[in-house]
Amino acid sequence: TRRSFEVSSSSAAAASSCSCLLSPPSPISVSTSTSMMMCPDDGDDDDVSVCVLTNKLNIMKGRRRLLVALCTTTSATAAALTSPTRPFSANAADLSLSERMRAPKSLVKPVVVGARPKMTAFPDWLEGTWQVQANFDGYAFPNQKLFDMQTLLRDRDVPGFTKASLCWLADVGLSPASYQVRFTRDDKSGNVYEDRNFNIVSLLDGYLDASNDKSVVEEMEYSPTDNVNRATLRLRSGVVGSVERIELFTNSREYEQGNNDDFYAAESFRQVNLGYSAQGYGRSAVTNYDYTCVWNYTRQQDDANKASGSLVVAAYLQSNDAERFTARAGSSVPQVNNLLQASTAPCVVYQTSFKMTKMDRLN
Repeated sequence: TRRSFEVSSSSAAAASSCSCLLSPPSPISVSTSTSMMMCPDDGDDDDVSVCVLTNKLNIMKGRRRLLVALCTTTSATAAALTSPTRPFSANAADLSLSERMRAPKSLVKPVVVGARPKMTAFPDWLEGTWQVQANFDGYAFPNQKLFDMQTLLRDRDVPGFTKASLCWLADVGLSPASYQVRFTRDDKSGNVYEDRNFNIVSLLDGYLDASNDKSVVEEMEYSPTDNVNRATLRLRSGVVGSVERIELFTNSREYEQGNNDDFYAAESFRQVNLGYSAQGYGRSAVTNYDYTCVWNYTRQQDDANKASGSLVVAAYLQSNDAERFTARAGSSVPQVNNLLQASTAPCVVYQTSFKMTKMDRLN
């Protein structure tokens, strides 16, 4: 069944008091304090808020109580992600992809896309099938001055707040999650591309606990030769509440080659979940989710069969719904002048880190 959040007013208020920055893939500093760690206040009014859970027991509860735990955790281990060296409030157009990955506020939703996105060509060393273990690092609210947190924390349609609302992070907070990814070489072009048919099914099975050797995906329709920017997934009935089908559209892609062992890729999605409404038999339910994924892959220098990386997911509100989230607590009047920004600014950013081991090992 779909799990909902029960967030108290005190928890929502507490969310606005946490201060830290995401900085993947930098090391995470760990504290053994019994209270939530805070980053020091640098006096910047635009500071981003984040609280990160690393205690395994708390993370295994995952998305079930993620928002409440975010604000009220008393786990024996709390962690804070280190700050980027470049100010996160810089214009997104002035930042490289790797810099935007470290700057949650700059991961704005693409609005104008000139041409249909083409497939991303990955580095040669990623070719093959990899076993992945991913750990949930935490998440941030990078625009608290723009959105009313009490309204935001109670909304079930924010990407990541319900199961399978993010294909690439289908159960936010689950840690660890194990799955496989595959990259194949195209005979015609010689480029290495992601095997999307394989990867999405493997990810959903890894995060949604496939049982009895049955995949949670009954059927997937995706053909990079026909349409590289659309995928259709039909889910096994009852696996994700009432969700029966997922339509996944890619709106933009970009990549950045770092050094020989470092690669960044980004993709912006519109995900449409379709199923049956809880309001009555025969009534359909359609929910749209917009988000951007940014991946970093780093090859291990002393072992070509191992790699590591991180995934940052920036979630956005729907344009026709964003305005009501700008009304401040105690007021029902939206801030109309912030409508455009509210429609494109990330309302929440999630981060995972992962280790990869090549299954078809090199000698």
